[in-house]
Amino acid sequence: MNKQITVNVRSATQLYQNFWIESNSTQLHIQRFTTQINRSSLRYLCTRTTCQQNIASIPKKHTTSLPATPKWAQQQQQQQRLLTSIAGLCRHSRSNKLTRPYSSSDHQHQVAIPDTHLLSAALEQSDTATAHSLVDITLQLLRRNDPQLAWECYTDLGAKGLLRYVTTEQFNQLIKYFNHKTHHTEGLEYVLTMVEDMKHLGFQLGYKEKLLVMRLLGMNGKLKEMEKVFEDFGGSGDSKEHLLLALDPTGNISDMTTQGSKYKNNGKTGGEAQKPYNIILNSYQEYASVVGTKVVAQKSMHYYGEMLDLGIRPSIAVTRVLMENIRLGGSAGDTTELVWDWFWNKIGMNVGGKTRDLEPLLYKEMVMYFTGVGRPEYALEVNDIMTKKNMPKDQRMMNALIHKVGRAGDIDKSLSLLNDMMTTEGMVPNHITFNALIDIHTHKKPKPDFAGASRMYKMMQEVGLQPDIYTYGTLIDMFGKEGDLTMVRQLFLDMKSRQITPSHHIYSSLLECFINNDDQKSALDVMRIIRHGDKNNKSSSKRVQPNISSLMLKRDMRRALVLIDLIHEAGLPMDAQTFTPILSHYAGLGDVDGAHMVMNKMEKLNIEGTPHTYTSLLHTYSKAGDLEATEQLFDDYKRRWRPNGYAFNPLLYVYIKENKPEKVFATYQKMLKTSIKMTEHTYGILMYFYSQRRETRAVEALMNTMQANDIKPGPICWSVLMQSYFRTGRSADARQVMEQMVQDGAEPTWVTWTTLIKGLVNEGELDLAESVLRKTLERHGKQHDARLREIQQYFGNQAALANVNTRTGNRSLSHDIDVYTQQLPTTIEDLLDQQQLDLHQLPRTLPPGHIFTSLIRGYTNDGQFDKAREIFSTLRHWEVPINQVIYSTLMKLYLREERYDVVETIWTALRNYYKSSSAPSKVPQVYVDGLGNIPLPQWNQYGDGSNDDDDDERLLLAISDNTTVTTEDQPIGKEHERQSLSPFMLSTYLDSLLEQDRYDDIRVLWTTLEQEGYEFDEQNWNRYTVSLLNNGALSEACMLAYQRILEADEETTRRHTRPGDKSQYFLDSGERQHHLHYRTCQAFAQAFDIPGHTNMGAARLRSLVLEKINYLAKGDKATMAPSTSMNTIID
Repeated sequence: MNKQITVNVRSATQLYQNFWIESNSTQLHIQRFTTQINRSSLRYLCTRTTCQQNIASIPKKHTTSLPATPKWAQQQQQQQRLLTSIAGLCRHSRSNKLTRPYSSSDHQHQVAIPDTHLLSAALEQSDTATAHSLVDITLQLLRRNDPQLAWECYTDLGAKGLLRYVTTEQFNQLIKYFNHKTHHTEGLEYVLTMVEDMKHLGFQLGYKEKLLVMRLLGMNGKLKEMEKVFEDFGGSGDSKEHLLLALDPTGNISDMTTQGSKYKNNGKTGGEAQKPYNIILNSYQEYASVVGTKVVAQKSMHYYGEMLDLGIRPSIAVTRVLMENIRLGGSAGDTTELVWDWFWNKIGMNVGGKTRDLEPLLYKEMVMYFTGVGRPEYALEVNDIMTKKNMPKDQRMMNALIHKVGRAGDIDKSLSLLNDMMTTEGMVPNHITFNALIDIHTHKKPKPDFAGASRMYKMMQEVGLQPDIYTYGTLIDMFGKEGDLTMVRQLFLDMKSRQITPSHHIYSSLLECFINNDDQKSALDVMRIIRHGDKNNKSSSKRVQPNISSLMLKRDMRRALVLIDLIHEAGLPMDAQTFTPILSHYAGLGDVDGAHMVMNKMEKLNIEGTPHTYTSLLHTYSKAGDLEATEQLFDDYKRRWRPNGYAFNPLLYVYIKENKPEKVFATYQKMLKTSIKMTEHTYGILMYFYSQRRETRAVEALMNTMQANDIKPGPICWSVLMQSYFRTGRSADARQVMEQMVQDGAEPTWVTWTTLIKGLVNEGELDLAESVLRKTLERHGKQHDARLREIQQYFGNQAALANVNTRTGNRSLSHDIDVYTQQLPTTIEDLLDQQQLDLHQLPRTLPPGHIFTSLIRGYTNDGQFDKAREIFSTLRHWEVPINQVIYSTLMKLYLREERYDVVETIWTALRNYYKSSSAPSKVPQVYVDGLGNIPLPQWNQYGDGSNDDDDDERLLLAISDNTTVTTEDQPIGKEHERQSLSPFMLSTYLDSLLEQDRYDDIRVLWTTLEQEGYEFDEQNWNRYTVSLLNNGALSEACMLAYQRILEADEETTRRHTRPGDKSQYFLDSGERQHHLHYRTCQAFAQAFDIPGHTNMGAARLRSLVLEKINYLAKGDKATMAPSTSMNTIID
């Protein structure tokens, strides 16, 4: 009995027929397995587990019909005939074995050569049929939207070596269906794999398949790879004709490179030629945010120009994509020039010679583009080309030309274009045309052409056109700013008679006009109209809010308060937000009286305060140093709402400012226990507090905690950390802070650089400090120049006429069909006018004075007076405004140099200047030897508020999170505060008089200042006490020191610290707030004739002096009448 051996079917090649051949010395057995197409046989198709699981889900009625196709039936018949012949061969072999005995030669001839060829042919034909059938099944799976299972089938074809039996047509079908039935990401992977397989098999990729690959690459952002595939079309510059040959199989490319007549007549071929270019332009547009909008514009112009060079006439769709991509490039000067150069070289230069037959849309859109970027001169050039080519124009294009050419200043040319529009083109002007004409007369430089605008307005009505809301808005705004109340009223009544509802812009213009001209009655009428016309009464006051904010920007408090009263009188609803701009203004100044006035007004109007209102009021009290009021208001806040970090910040601020460390600790602990979310400003204030206490570890811990809580430290927090390192002698760490903050993405501010320079000066590294200063100024200069260049490109000349998106404030070149069809665009110049900024007088950012003063003081203390003057000259070179702090620094410079005459000159000039009752028309100057003429500090209504300890105070002020940040240029103080010289300048002048032994002059000056109500500080009283002691008035000095220094409170005698003074955070808890200076104690010790006082320690010396002062002062106080003047006490 013959033993038959079988194996499991493991390959897709055994789907229909499996042959197992066993050869030995006696016999040849061929076992035939025929597997029917059923549900179980499909599992033999793919050997992977996933594929089998997916096939299991196919319904039975579908699986039996999968291979039932004519092609499959033909293949099945061929297989059947092949199997019949093989079966006959098998029977012949068996019969030979049965009829004759076995011989040794049988083994050599049991597999004959003809039989082997026949078997190989049979197997080859079977593999071909199997591969084709599997491809059909793969396509069926794709049609049923199962690309994953289909891909499993395809990869199994490759794994079993059957891809060589797949035809080019089948590959193309597979590529097509895998592209359509999969996401573009997976589709790209599938298609590229099949393309690679075709390449290995020696197949060429067809035109449609290349387009499909290009599109997939473009959709996946593989733009360089997409362009490389495009080169296979012959799209490179050296072989452009290959593309034409590929698109025209006949090889007839005559006239295709001249005027594109073939593509004009053969729409199919011309459309095919544009497809790769269309794919490229659309792909770059889709990935503009990745490659950059400028690159998109450049690439689009390159490929569009290549189409022109090949004689392919771009379709309207391709031209629109081109213009969209060019608009994406924006309106920057270099991009605009790039577009113009491309257009002129490709199209404009051919006007006089052979011309290309292009769509007029390209020319029209170029006119719209160049008007949109504010370059009407280029738009006029394109218009001239269209005229020479007799191209049709439309009204939208002509309206844009008339408007932008006129806004550029050439009104005569605009009127000429209007004439061409009517006579040559046969167009009738519409209301947009006349709105453009009115607008160009309104914006005529240097002042509006009122007569011309009125003439256009009348002409508009004469031709039967009705003015719209834009017409009246432009005219009312123009006459309103001029103050022509009669014309404003007439236009408003005319608008109402035409039943045109005024816009928010018109109401704002009316209110601005009437308020600025103090016509309160008309302003009240406007607000009453707003109230009656607004269905949503709650939003009525919102229409007036911008007018309040505008007045606050001008610091016109009087008119702002008048407007508030008119809003109430008109019956418009008001809430706390209405008062926010005014309250924030007073909070920034620390003006408690002004803030109270606002709150009282709110209370009279029954307007409840909001958390924001109370927070602004807390800032007012804290900056004014009113600790008690701040605490009371904070308690009131807690009764109404749960305090957040913004409410706690003013409380911490005032505790630090008033030296209440125990309350700072308690407040901080309370915030931690109640899980108050701290802000950057909270951490900054606490860091400043610990920095003043020289507790660097606490500062570092707060910085780490802030970062751990995902709060990014700002430049002020980094500056505080740097200051802390410098104060504790960790200079190396302080210098590394600058590098750390830059790595963290924080941009150093002027306060940061000042902190670094001051720290280096205190370390005695003056040369390094000067190097940092000059490099900082150089860096700022480069940034300033770059900013100016950007401004010139962004705003300069005609670029100011670029269209802008009113919703975002960005330059918008997007295709807006409403522009010049329904409305005029808003330009950059219009926005600047609304913000009351002059295009040609943009504010220049200047370095602040405090970045120079530390280094000037450092060189002064080191005796390098010429170097100090050199730094001051640098300050003047940068046109930094001179304030009292800078003048005080100069006075100390000449005091150390013993140039008392210069100190006297500066003091006299400043005193006479500030004694004037009003600001002079021209700021006077003072001549300083070695420096020349220096302008005196500018007289302003807010007071100078200068402080010699500006470096530390500036850090604390900068940490404040109030909306109005107080700086050196915007000092704290009440409005209309009387100008006076700072106590710091007085102390410097007193030092000069003391060194000259001019005690009588000191007494005269002191008496005069007392009569003027001058507010002396502790530093002034110490110096005056020394002058009395040096002049022999011991008893008077004792009484003065006792009353004005030792027993005085903050209201009686102000206390200021200067650079180098002992920090207030290190005073003992029992130590009085005011104290005698060491120099004062030395003068008292000499007057008391205390033995050994010259070599005595400061604490011991001060203790003995205080004991004698208290004894003498209390004794004199008991015997002195209450009305006795201190100046009448006789030693």
